[in-house]
Amino acid sequence: MPSQRTASPSRNASGANIDDKQKLDAYNIRFDIGATLPAELNTFVEAVVRRARDGPASPNAQLTVERRRRAALQNEATGIATLEKSLLFEGQAGDEKDGVPLLEKKANVNLSRCFLPDAPSRIVKNSWGTLSLPQPDRALGYVTRMDAQMSGSEIEVPFNEQEEQIADWYVHTVRWKTFYPGLL
Repeated sequence: MPSQRTASPSRNASGANIDDKQKLDAYNIRFDIGATLPAELNTFVEAVVRRARDGPASPNAQLTVERRRRAALQNEATGIATLEKSLLFEGQAGDEKDGVPLLEKKANVNLSRCFLPDAPSRIVKNSWGTLSLPQPDRALGYVTRMDAQMSGSEIEVPFNEQEEQIADWYVHTVRWKTFYPGLL
């Protein structure tokens, strides 16, 4: 019986991601393999990520659990839309009333190749070529002066003109296919 789910636009006809697992493995990029974390990363995970939180649990955590199964059966765009509001917050540029000041969320932003690792050897580079351009499904970043001016309302910007020219905008990204590979 054919799959009910349509192929992701970032997958080829066989369902593999643009950079398949073999290519990523050649670049020493591995996920979903149950490997032991490097010591420094493991220390961070134990001290920060897994530590008990003060106060009540996130109300969105249960909502995400409840929506996950439905999202997994949808095409990529619908799956993302199903989970996005419970996983990401909206910046003020996208929601002037309730959005987080000084931030905006954008879809499919092309990130610089400087975020990609170099090939570990000439053989890997010649055999596999370069990795695909990094492009998160959603990126959170600071509101630019131009976006604030074009919004038609009073949106605060975090930087003056000179500061904006040197800022690295999209510092927090979410790549659904990388961080949630079993979801979509």
